[in-house]
Amino acid sequence: MVLGVGAELLDLGPDLMVSNTNPVTTILQSEVRNIPLVFVSVSDPVGSGFVTELARPTANVTGFANFRTLNGGKWLEKLKEIALNPEGAVAALTRAIAIDRVGDGSNAIAPGTIDTPYFDEILKKSADLGATRKALAARQLLGRLGTPEEIAAGILFLASDESRFATDTILTLDGGMTAQ
Repeated sequence: MVLGVGAELLDLGPDLMVSNTNPVTTILQSEVRNIPLVFVSVSDPVGSGFVTELARPTANVTGFANFRTLNGGKWLEKLKEIALNPEGAVAALTRAIAIDRVGDGSNAIAPGTIDTPYFDEILKKSADLGATRKALAARQLLGRLGTPEEIAAGILFLASDESRFATDTILTLDGGMTAQ
């Protein structure tokens, strides 16, 4: 039943595909060649043949692996930290992954308000679409919403060889929102 779904989804013209298990990633990897395939919650992506190495994946496949149980105590400590300080969740989780996966380039993107079709759907629920959009744009120091392309450029940088010395890095792409 799952076989052929990748091709069916590709017909919809997505910019990328996300898989959430080893079996789904295996199926999609055989069908998805021209757009990024991002896996989450898979075990042993190198051993499963999804990527040749975690630090610098090849081809169109990349993603996140299940954490190693060796550092379960450290993960529990970080999860408690996240629960007590949800605002610092991304930083704490990125740091925990960086410590657990030294050399794998564990980094994060912290985007501001990004102008996407999903964002447009949320705005449609607003009583005054124009005023709401203008108010949200004003939150950024640059006075505008970000674009998906700007976020993609940051992701591409963190996935490139140019960022090979970056680890535990949170790249803030928010148009200056946090600077105010």
